[in-house]
Amino acid sequence: MLRWIGRLFLRRKPRPQEATPGLREAEAALERAQAAQSVEDERTVEVAAAMHRLRELRERNHFAEMFRAAMGGER
Repeated sequence: MLRWIGRLFLRRKPRPQEATPGLREAEAALERAQAAQSVEDERTVEVAAAMHRLRELRERNHFAEMFRAAMGGER
């Protein structure tokens, strides 16, 4: 019985296991997804800036149309 208790406390630490093919594929897929997400985050900033610019142009165009209409239409 004492041997069993001694072995219980003196157990070796388990060796780290090598990554399985499924784990390597999952890690690669995660890296690809994270890279795609960072590209999308950058693109979102660019799209928001373009949207803001288009909104400003639309407002200016609307103001110009209202001004023309107030002045008596197209010339």
